[in-house]
Amino acid sequence: MLSESSFSDRALAEEFYASLFDRFCESCEPSVREIFRECTFGMMPDRVGVKTLFIIAPNQFLTQQLKNHTHSIADRVAALMPGIGRVALCFLPPDRDANPQTSCNPKVSQFMMGHIFPIPAPDELS
Repeated sequence: MLSESSFSDRALAEEFYASLFDRFCESCEPSVREIFRECTFGMMPDRVGVKTLFIIAPNQFLTQQLKNHTHSIADRVAALMPGIGRVALCFLPPDRDANPQTSCNPKVSQFMMGHIFPIPAPDELS
């Protein structure tokens, strides 16, 4: 059971990240913003501590569309999210073994696919 203070801390952190992702999305080009409306966002450090922003699109087509905007996405991340070292554009491919007739506990694909690119240092930006 979570204590009241840890629940408040979690709610505050969730609100902070939701606001950060909203501000990030609103700062991007309109075509990218449109794609972002269908995406999920998250952050996580890798095993050596490099923080990665995950942008998870609902399908491969939208991931490919975002891949065409990596430079502008990197610029926005560098400007608004100091400390983020990489961006991962991802999608979860459909599981061909899953039975679409089964509504209870459907199988989820075990692998996420995508494209990872580094965020340049501020002095390397355009």
